[in-house]
Amino acid sequence: MRKILVILQIIFLTSCSTDKDSDEAEQNVTIRIENASIYKYEDIYVHPSSSYATNGGNQNYGTLDPNTFSDYKQFDVAYGYAAVKAKIDGKTYTLMPIDFVGEIPLKPGKYTYKITANESTDEYQKLDLTLVEN
Repeated sequence: MRKILVILQIIFLTSCSTDKDSDEAEQNVTIRIENASIYKYEDIYVHPSSSYATNGGNQNYGTLDPNTFSDYKQFDVAYGYAAVKAKIDGKTYTLMPIDFVGEIPLKPGKYTYKITANESTDEYQKLDLTLVEN
């Protein structure tokens, strides 16, 4: 009987910590980047909210080869579009929203910012972003 109680306690304690971790993950927005272009993106920085005080600040997604996905990163607040900076062939390109006025924050869940690049050589005209809900 004593062994059964010990086993039940272990199972209970283990399941409680897992539920807590799951609950925390469900309360956040997680975003990955898709490189949907023919270019290699380097030094990808994403800022998906207007509040630098939260975990909505710049996140470094590193380097992504063409047609690949990054790992997910968690944010407290994010919107359907974001400021993005990425290097292509050594040149920095920027996608800069004017503001987030009137935008509604994304609900907790998993999302992908699908980033494409066109043939433009203008720093502010090359990148485009589409939100994909996973």
